[in-house]
Amino acid sequence: MEKKITANILMVVAAIASFFILHGQEGATAILLYAIAEHLEDFTNEKSRKAIKDLLELTPKEALLKLNEEYTSVNTNSIKIGDIVGVKSGMKVPLDGVIIKGTSYFDESAITGESIPVYKETDDEVYAASLNSDSFVDIRVTRESSNTIVAQIAERIKEAKKNKSTHEKFIERFAKYYTPAILIGSILLMLIPTVFFNLNFNTWFYRGLTLLVVSCPCALTLSTPLANISALTKLAKEGIMVKGNKYIELAEKIDLVAFDKTGTLTEGKLKVFNVISHNISKEKLIQIMASLEALSEHPIANAIVAQSKTMDVPLVPVNSFQIVKGMGVEGLIDDNLYHIGSQK
Repeated sequence: MEKKITANILMVVAAIASFFILHGQEGATAILLYAIAEHLEDFTNEKSRKAIKDLLELTPKEALLKLNEEYTSVNTNSIKIGDIVGVKSGMKVPLDGVIIKGTSYFDESAITGESIPVYKETDDEVYAASLNSDSFVDIRVTRESSNTIVAQIAERIKEAKKNKSTHEKFIERFAKYYTPAILIGSILLMLIPTVFFNLNFNTWFYRGLTLLVVSCPCALTLSTPLANISALTKLAKEGIMVKGNKYIELAEKIDLVAFDKTGTLTEGKLKVFNVISHNISKEKLIQIMASLEALSEHPIANAIVAQSKTMDVPLVPVNSFQIVKGMGVEGLIDDNLYHIGSQK
C-alpha cells in the first residue's frame, strides 16, 4: 500500500488537539464531516463494485467448444483465441468472436445499449454477453475471457476511481508540504520559547496546540471531495456511472450532449406513430401487417401488433408464413402473398 502525507493527518491531529484547548466541538464536527464523506465514498464504491459484478455475470461461465464436429461444454476461461464455439438460440455468447457458420439475431443491449436485436451473418463480429435470439451459429473466438469487451468495460469502471479532479490533485500536492510544515511549526512553537527563553511551557504548549487547530484545513480537505462524492452518489442511485471525479468538475464545460442509443432518453420500445397507405385503407394495411407480424418476435413486429390493438383491428389467419432472415417476413392471406420487411 502506498503511503502519503495528506491533509487528513493534520485534521486528525488538530481534532485531538482541540480537546486539550477546550474546543472539542470543532474537532468533533470536523471528524463527523469526514466520516460522512467516507460513508458516501464507500456507498459509491459499492455501487461500482456491484456494477462490475453484474457486468461480469452477464457472460456465461460455460461454452460449447467444437472439436472434431462435436460440441463439449467447457469453462470459458480455458478457451483460446482461434477456438470454435457453438451458440444455441436462447444462449448468451460466451466470448467475443466472428461468425463462421450460420446467421441469427443478437440482442446486444447489455453491451452497446442498442435495444433492437441486430442481424448477424458470416464474418460479422459478435460480443460476449449478447443474446442469440434466433438460430444456432458457430463462432471463431477472437478474444479470451480476460480481454472481451465486457471485461474491458469492467476494468474501466475499476480504473475510474483513479481519475482524480484538478482540485483533488492540488490538495494532495499542497498537503504534501503544508502538513509537515504546520506539524513542525507547532512543535517549534512549543519548544523554542521554553528551551531557549525559559518561558512557561504550559502557555506555549497551549499556543502550539492552538496553531494546530486554527491551521487545520478542514474546508480544503472536505469541500471538494464531499461535493464530488455527493454528485457521484446521486448519479449512482440513478444508474449513471461516471469515470471519476475528474469528469464531475469538467461537466460545467459541457454545452452539447449527444445521445446515440435507443432507450437512453426513451423507453426502448418501438411504437407506430403514423400509418401511410396507398390504394388501401389504414385499417386494412395494419390488419395485413399485424396478422403476419404476430407470428414474429422482432421488436418492430411487436410495435405493429400493438398498433393493431390500439386501432381495434382484428387479426386474420396466415398461411405459409416464413421468416426471411435479415429481410423480413412473408405469408399468404386469402391466397395473396405478402412481404413485409426492409427494402432488400
